[in-house]
Amino acid sequence: MTWGFEDWDFWIGAAEYGYVGRRIPEPLFKYRVRKNSMFAAALSHESELRRQLALNHPNVFTIHRRTRRFIRRVRRAASRLR
Repeated sequence: MTWGFEDWDFWIGAAEYGYVGRRIPEPLFKYRVRKNSMFAAALSHESELRRQLALNHPNVFTIHRRTRRFIRRVRRAASRLR
């Protein structure tokens, strides 16, 4: 994860091993985004990073790809009925 999203990679991996997160209702730190920050660089490579996340965690993202394909097929079939 050269350009960023390493935190996403960590949390997805933790979830794969069965760890569960919990919401904490109060802010514990302030997150600041600057024009030339790592986050800004990551956003310019977002599609690459999301693809890498899917490659790093195929068991998590396979379900979503299948679901998207199914939805596309249903929409195509529905448009043919009109």
